[in-house]
Amino acid sequence: MGLLDRALSVEQASKEGKGSASSLLKRASVLRNQAEATPEKKKAFSVEPSPVSDRISPEHTAREVLKDLSLLKESYEAPAQWFQTLKNHLKIRKGALLLPDANEGILSPWAITGYDRTTYFRLRIPTSYLYNVFHRSPSVIVRLSKEKALELEPHFSSREFGLIDSLLIYGIFFQEKLIGALIVSDSPILAWEMPILGLFFTVIDELSASLLYAFRSNRQEKLKSRVFFDLQAFNKALPSDGVEKALLCTLDPRPLVEAFRADNPELDTFLTIRDIASFLSNILDGAPVLIHPEHSTLYVLHMDTHADGELLIHQLESALKHLFPELSTLPSLGMRVTQVQLPLSL
Repeated sequence: MGLLDRALSVEQASKEGKGSASSLLKRASVLRNQAEATPEKKKAFSVEPSPVSDRISPEHTAREVLKDLSLLKESYEAPAQWFQTLKNHLKIRKGALLLPDANEGILSPWAITGYDRTTYFRLRIPTSYLYNVFHRSPSVIVRLSKEKALELEPHFSSREFGLIDSLLIYGIFFQEKLIGALIVSDSPILAWEMPILGLFFTVIDELSASLLYAFRSNRQEKLKSRVFFDLQAFNKALPSDGVEKALLCTLDPRPLVEAFRADNPELDTFLTIRDIASFLSNILDGAPVLIHPEHSTLYVLHMDTHADGELLIHQLESALKHLFPELSTLPSLGMRVTQVQLPLSL
């Protein structure tokens, strides 16, 4: 079932008072009961406003987040939209959604807000670290004091780490496999007590995990490609059958990235460009693609020199617009094709 269909099921189930979505919404109301069990928990439930904190009701917020998440479609933008939903409802001023990079054994930012540029590039957290953290935790979340988060200090700028009082990490698992993590270092929810935090994220966990798993599976299927960041490595990957010429398609990915970021400003530019390159490689059955940051250009090599260059461009642009509906508003993606001598020199 797609998430759009699932959204309709959520609405119907909530009306009928049955089904998994209904039980999720009912579990959200448990937040109120647990929070009001004692005066201390009641105080934690209704965080008093302060210059750096706004009042947030866990029960109301859980319902609103569930409603918005259930409306998200399984798409390339889904993780950024998931993050935007939580950012808005939880008033996250500094935080990031990290997704796995299996090739490097890390989780890196897919969507991020509030952190400085240095942290934006440093925030690559080893998957092994997060597995160890959650292996010791009975919950889907951990809240680390600055002292307990010292191991993560190299992944922040000195300025940003100096501003951290506590760090919340929500681990998103599907069938015991880590498929994402939300980190938050500035939000009113950091004032909630751990039982309230744990229950809140447990309530939204089913939809969150399903959404990110669908994205991960779809993305992995499309990333069986050959993408290079170095011209020498690119040339080494060329066929060794003596082919001397090929068609070279060039594309400036920046307008495409801007089209994606129009509604999702937290999208990671580097990962977006890498995924565009991967899709191009797959469209051409594993053709080598070079990402050249200095030229802000993608170079795609097509070995069939007898192919019609204009038709090839049309096919590539049509395929990209099909894979990425956000690009359909662009009259042209600006791809060009020329015949080049191999090995490639720029």
